[in-house]
Amino acid sequence: MKTSHRNSLITLTSAATVALGVLIAPAASADEATTTTTLTNEVLPGLSGLTAQGAAPASQQMQLAVVVSGNQAAAQQAYQAIYTPGSPQYHHFLTPTQIADQFGAPTDRWQAAQSWLKGNGLTVGYASGTRDLILVTGPVSAVEHTFGVQLDSYRTGTRDFLANTSAPKVPTSLGITNVVGLNTLDGAVPSRPRTSAAGVGGTVTAKELWGAYQQPADDEGAGQSVGVLGEGATDTVLSDLTKFEDKNGFGHVPVTVQHVGSGPYTDTSGQVEWDMDTQSMVGMAPKTDGVTMYFGKDLTDTTGAALISAWESDPNGPKQADASWGECEETPLDKPLAPIINPVNQLLGGLQAGVGLQDDLEAVADPILQKATLQGKTLFVSTGDTGSSCPVVYVPVVGAGNGLVNQIVPFTNYPASSPYAVGVGGTTLSVNGTDQNATRDQENAWAFGGGGETFFTDAPGYQQGVQNLNLPGSDGKVARGIPDVAAMSGDGITNGYDMISSGSDTTGGGTSLSSPLWVGMWSRVQSATGGLGFANETFYRLGKNATTYKRDFYDITTGVGGVPVVGNGLYTTQTGWDYASGWGTPKLTNLIADAKQQ
Repeated sequence: MKTSHRNSLITLTSAATVALGVLIAPAASADEATTTTTLTNEVLPGLSGLTAQGAAPASQQMQLAVVVSGNQAAAQQAYQAIYTPGSPQYHHFLTPTQIADQFGAPTDRWQAAQSWLKGNGLTVGYASGTRDLILVTGPVSAVEHTFGVQLDSYRTGTRDFLANTSAPKVPTSLGITNVVGLNTLDGAVPSRPRTSAAGVGGTVTAKELWGAYQQPADDEGAGQSVGVLGEGATDTVLSDLTKFEDKNGFGHVPVTVQHVGSGPYTDTSGQVEWDMDTQSMVGMAPKTDGVTMYFGKDLTDTTGAALISAWESDPNGPKQADASWGECEETPLDKPLAPIINPVNQLLGGLQAGVGLQDDLEAVADPILQKATLQGKTLFVSTGDTGSSCPVVYVPVVGAGNGLVNQIVPFTNYPASSPYAVGVGGTTLSVNGTDQNATRDQENAWAFGGGGETFFTDAPGYQQGVQNLNLPGSDGKVARGIPDVAAMSGDGITNGYDMISSGSDTTGGGTSLSSPLWVGMWSRVQSATGGLGFANETFYRLGKNATTYKRDFYDITTGVGGVPVVGNGLYTTQTGWDYASGWGTPKLTNLIADAKQQ
């Protein structure tokens, strides 16, 4: 694919072209099928506590993600083989085609599912290359007919949305497991980076981070590419990146914008976030081969799933990417608590996407993220800026997800909490010196950096045996804990990253800075080692060894002001891994040297 930097190639990620040859099956709704399966989880929790405004307009367009099951058990076995040292398959990563053939939906069932959707009046806009997710659009009338549901309109505060009042039904023979997007409320929110005037006393430049995190002078990410998963308009983001590169004396990195799903791609509310993502990863890896921006029109669960899928199944895509957005993890408490939380949010300003207790993304994205790891890919995700909680309650003054308010509810943000993603926490950092000669002065855990135990998800194999990672989950086993690692986030006020936004110098921060910084730094690791695959396997192997841990990471043992027991709310900093800063921040040159010995 030929690309240029600022006249960026805009492409439609539409594997639907693959499906053009699929024959259209006779139209039949789920209700008319001989045997159907009811997807009981696809109803918005707490909906019964809201009053419908009437039937949804029949002609209103909707976008849905339909998931077709494959061989997930075999994918898990492959993961173990690929990431177990000594295995014949160790670090023998797969291609999207191999994943489709080994773990995807069988071709006949995959084609039958698309035919059924088309035959009911829906348009296939994207079909994943690994045969698991189909993105469709169509009017409300076609959606209701296809899935045997009624869609009503709701209004809460200033927010209007549609939702199905009953669970969808699908033909059992197709193996459809999820239909995401039947309500237009569920979704993630960008971490909404905090910005302040340029030149505040604690502003740290890209090159100063090279010195502080001991990044090798002879490795700036050549041979690797990086990715951003986001939404909306990109023109200003691209021009800001050019100015950032010029300001720092970097060359112009090629950028590809790859649109996923239907448009329009005009939203500018997340521009500062995408500025920070691109400029922080390029700042850490200025010789990267390119940046691919997988962008949708929004961050609903439908689009979020499609963005992850588009990156995962892209055969030429980057091995490392960033998602600086999230929502409360899925829990069994969603249904009983939502009727309580939703009225509170309605009083505070209306139900908001990405706020509250509704998550249709997790069940869909986790298997896709695992398939990404089988290809040697890593998604880095910011853990959020509400400390040891997720944004359950809408905070209208400062915005959901980055209110610098710990909401106490001890849930974590997804997809940071996925076992197949790297959750990145935040620190405040001061340096001595300038440019790459800078040295790390003081670094503390940020009080609002996201982290904690993922109560309903077991700790994956790589987290077993980690000291301090010991909190039990709902089944009594040790639960997944985040963050996995940390990097500078700043504090949103006096400490942050030197960047460009809307053409002007500014200082930005939040864990939405920490995550893309790690994308760039991991690119350097990948460039030097030839490719290690999923980063958490490397981080935890090095972290569990006392010798390599001391050599490869800065252990963050203090909070704000150097106080030893300050963390992010419910959790405190400790020696070694902890729920406030994970393994800590990198001594990258040493980390690369030890990673080569794995």
